[in-house]
Amino acid sequence: MKNQIIKLNQNENPLGPGPMVMATLHEEMAQVSLYPTADGEPLSQALAEHYDLPSERIILSNGSGSISILLLIAQQLTAQGGSVMFSGQGYISFLFRNLKASGILDSPFTIIPKNEHRHDLAAMAKQVMTTDARVIFIENPDNPTGTWISHDLLADFLMHIPEHVIVVVDEAYSEYARYMLGADYPDTISLQKKHSNLMTVRTFSKAYGLAGLRIGYAISSTEIRGMLNKKRVKLCITSPALAAACVALKDKDHLKLTLETNSASMKYLENSFEEMHIDYISSAANFIMFSAGDNTHSLFEKLKQRNILIFPLVAYELPSKLRVTLGLAEENKAFIKNLREILPGL
Repeated sequence: MKNQIIKLNQNENPLGPGPMVMATLHEEMAQVSLYPTADGEPLSQALAEHYDLPSERIILSNGSGSISILLLIAQQLTAQGGSVMFSGQGYISFLFRNLKASGILDSPFTIIPKNEHRHDLAAMAKQVMTTDARVIFIENPDNPTGTWISHDLLADFLMHIPEHVIVVVDEAYSEYARYMLGADYPDTISLQKKHSNLMTVRTFSKAYGLAGLRIGYAISSTEIRGMLNKKRVKLCITSPALAAACVALKDKDHLKLTLETNSASMKYLENSFEEMHIDYISSAANFIMFSAGDNTHSLFEKLKQRNILIFPLVAYELPSKLRVTLGLAEENKAFIKNLREILPGL
């Protein structure tokens, strides 16, 4: 793999889309002169069938993956007042702080510190009683730590949250987590039957390998969907993206291969880190966060010089940590080989 860039910094699927999706995209290119459906109905119907839900409970993204949905939720559900709440040192904290700084996000927010790299649900439940919080955002699994909340913990947490407060669970890595954790991973769609204030946000960017097509969606009550659709921009998901997502849902074999590959990569990196006495956080996603202490920046730069890209977490307020995406077997081996060569000299 000499001179080839090994890209392990953005949590992409190293296998890419499956053959069924690739064939569909090739066919769809002949139709790009035509506008897509305004409401993305083919995908809404496909998701409804996939989850055995009415399509009236599904909200599609505005063409920028789940980011547009998260922003839409924060803005629209606090339009009449109230604030949002989320954990610090995570993706949503990073995203919303940047959107706030750029003037895109108007909603005030409360940041709850994590407890040993995990969402502090008890602190959230306590704080929501003393603030004007209207929406709580939770990543599960968390990014960049990979930690997760179990089904029982989430169910108990929801019992302590007032009905007027919307709980949004960002499940970008749900397919990986479900494969690794089984029934311990929350079934948020099922939990919505008891908690109408619960929302599930998912994406096609990770396990389905469609990050470049920017498709996300949410599942909620019809009431919440109605509130959000008032401000949702139409005609934003391209026809190729809609078609690819519909087919990706049907390609069970490629998803299975993705999850098996990820599981094997996880075992390899965990074993390698343990052999090298590197502290890491057990993850239920397609990445691992590990510690490099005072050598974090030097290690990142030296790997970069060798064309291996991983993710520094300074912007996530974790300056002594790095995150590495699980790649193909040969990419993982190249990463560990170079790590072994670099670390003794730091």
